[in-house]
Amino acid sequence: MTRRTAAALAATLLATGVTPLFLTAPASAAVAKYYDDFNGDGRRDLAYWGYNDDGRVGGTVTVVYGTANGPGTRIQRIHQDTAGIPGTGEEDDQFGESLAGADLNKDGYADLVVGNSTGHVGSQQYRGSVTIVWGSASGLSGGTTLVPKTGAYGNFGRDLATGDFTGDGSPDLAVVGGGETWLYRGGLTKSGGTGSVSEIDTGAAR
Repeated sequence: MTRRTAAALAATLLATGVTPLFLTAPASAAVAKYYDDFNGDGRRDLAYWGYNDDGRVGGTVTVVYGTANGPGTRIQRIHQDTAGIPGTGEEDDQFGESLAGADLNKDGYADLVVGNSTGHVGSQQYRGSVTIVWGSASGLSGGTTLVPKTGAYGNFGRDLATGDFTGDGSPDLAVVGGGETWLYRGGLTKSGGTGSVSEIDTGAAR
């Protein structure tokens, strides 16, 4: 259908009182206003890393949800033994040593990116891992492992950064590991989608 034909058809439908559905774009949530508003209530939340104090191993991320008066009393602790979070806590893991936030899937809720550069993956010791914990109206829940680009090695997730580096309106994610830096150019999804991935630095990246 040509543009002229489509316009004529739309005019005919409007004149007869019929709404042309194809003229209306599908609704979608806007990107969260704050990169650290994990429950979408317009208040910024606080996430920080610490060691366990309950006998577990592997590291813990503590999330303090914000209120109109600052950090509130609602506290959530996330680790690799939390239901829905991939992986298993190990003796020398540092789950949460690096943290970053952004609404990576553009659903209106900020997500939390968690690095664990000393994590073991299969038979690979200190391979490192990155987990995206997804935001929702009830807060952070469920996680997806970010699979490294082929060629990345050792201490994946040592450092993290988020931002719209490409200027396309979608949050991107940069991951440092093994002396390399990888850029995930948006399109991150709960099902494991990562969008375009490229190496942007080699050598002694920190």
